[in-house]
Amino acid sequence: FTERYYQYNGIKYSLTDIFNKFIVLWKYKGTKCSTAEVLEELDIVEYPNTNAEEAILKLCDFIINIRNFLLFEKSRLDDEADEAEQHNRYCLDGEEVKVPKRLFIHDKMINDLINEILNSLNYEILEKEDYQCFIVKKNVDSEETAKVIQDNDISAKVLQYNDYRIVYDKDAKKDLLKSLADYFEGHKKQIKSFNSDLENNISFALNNFNIRHNNTTGAKANEFVKSISDKELITLYDKTYFLMIIAFRLIALKDFEKDIDGIRKNKFKK
Repeated sequence: FTERYYQYNGIKYSLTDIFNKFIVLWKYKGTKCSTAEVLEELDIVEYPNTNAEEAILKLCDFIINIRNFLLFEKSRLDDEADEAEQHNRYCLDGEEVKVPKRLFIHDKMINDLINEILNSLNYEILEKEDYQCFIVKKNVDSEETAKVIQDNDISAKVLQYNDYRIVYDKDAKKDLLKSLADYFEGHKKQIKSFNSDLENNISFALNNFNIRHNNTTGAKANEFVKSISDKELITLYDKTYFLMIIAFRLIALKDFEKDIDGIRKNKFKK
């Protein structure tokens, strides 16, 4: 945090110092007004007493999100400066506009180091459409499934299920499964035609493991869910997730088979 990799208005800044300059524009700041407040909320400390891996991941998470935000701001400032310079170059009325300040970023070393650390821990960075990032556990099944899902939002949720921050968070996993359940419901008949047991088991899990319905109280409560621990429920959530990505892959598999079958029948006629 002390190395000065960033230059703005002719002055060199460290990552935290330059972030303080732009934090007012950060849409995830909430009520926070400084880097120190963000670090405090994330409980990022210099010398963690326990769970060093989690501490490292939290720090990497902070750095990549702040860095991505600064890259976003740099692009915005560059566009504004280019537009102003273009106007001044060709203005005919003699009225020149003020050219905005530019932000220069020379932190390839930080970026390479973060990627090296995450790779060594078997994690990777997932970027959303805006500048927000997530750190997720590498999972080939999830990654391949996300590639073949046409819905970008569902594809992102498939990957987000492996976010390091929600490994033991049953509520966060439940919310993601509910979103995936909506996608599953739209393809339920198709999945049933491929593998009825798979469709039945996913439907059962979604309806009876406290995902789509309240299975701890009320009319749809069941003694099984009421009696198990949060850890056991999370394990069931993970198994339900795994079954769902298999089902989603089956949808793509059948589409691929149709494509190849069409070429075989129509393009290779004797």
